[in-house]
Amino acid sequence: MKKYGILFSVTVLLLAAIWQIGKVYAREEKVVSVYEVCTVSSDQKIVSSGTVERTSVKSVFPGMGGIVKDLTVQVGSVVKKGQPLLTIQPYEIPTASSLETLEDYYEKYYSSSSILSGLALQNAKASDSQTDDDTSSKVLTAPVDGVVLSLAVSENEYVDPSKAVLVIAEEEGFQVRLRVSENHIADLQVGQSAVITGEGFKGSVYTGTVSSIDSEAQKTISPSSPTIQDVTVEVLVQVHEQEGPIKAGFTAQCEIITQTALALVVPYEAILADDQGNEYVFVIDSQGILHQRFVRSGKEYTNGIEILEGVSEGELLAVSSSSLSSGDHVTEGERMVMEDA
Repeated sequence: MKKYGILFSVTVLLLAAIWQIGKVYAREEKVVSVYEVCTVSSDQKIVSSGTVERTSVKSVFPGMGGIVKDLTVQVGSVVKKGQPLLTIQPYEIPTASSLETLEDYYEKYYSSSSILSGLALQNAKASDSQTDDDTSSKVLTAPVDGVVLSLAVSENEYVDPSKAVLVIAEEEGFQVRLRVSENHIADLQVGQSAVITGEGFKGSVYTGTVSSIDSEAQKTISPSSPTIQDVTVEVLVQVHEQEGPIKAGFTAQCEIITQTALALVVPYEAILADDQGNEYVFVIDSQGILHQRFVRSGKEYTNGIEILEGVSEGELLAVSSSSLSSGDHVTEGERMVMEDA
């Protein structure tokens, strides 16, 4: 009997040892992804859509009253600096008070074919001393290289010396004109960086800088409801690059970086919560043993969450799809890397 008792005791000890070895072996086989806590750049952004346009436009004024002759451009024409655009033939608009009777006025000037700007009368030809070859005629030329954006006159039309006859957009330089909600204006400053994308230049990413913030807000009808008015401020973002598929008139989306800070950000998968909603992580020590650590989280980002208290830079966190427990022994699998938040 004593023999069987000894054998039974040995068997129990062996089974216990096997169970312990199996338990340790099982622990050693638990492979987890690992994230090393580090400081990353954390950006706060404002996202707004607008329209790409030329940075600089030049208005061309006639500088004198007269009749438009030799008009060589139209809207969309590409012009070079110094290129002739049109000729102004001097002409002083007669007034009825300067004539003996209104009937004389019609008789003298009815033969012209062009319409005086702002008058319901047909314009007359210049006096005999004024001809198409008049040396006092003025040729308007393009002040810059660019594209004719608008044209306010036509051939044989009288022009007012104080009004622009056309507008030229310079070919060099783009900007994006945005309307930003009043809720975000306090965070915007001239000089802040922006990332610019758009469907018209899909696959290309441009950088820019906030160059102007309007001093006044405007109310516009909300696209979501005609009874709601949105209060917005016009903002201009200067595009740095000029090459590539970007074009004036395209719709663009701007991500304006309003603040950059450094933060400890960990993947969402590394954050767990108990039944009371307390957040915690599993920290891996130098022996590969897990330790539960309660943490206090902060701002949420696209790829992770900020940790304000509970972990330090350089510590390793376990990230696993299976259940973990404090005291588990783990081995490192994939090493996760956090991009800037």
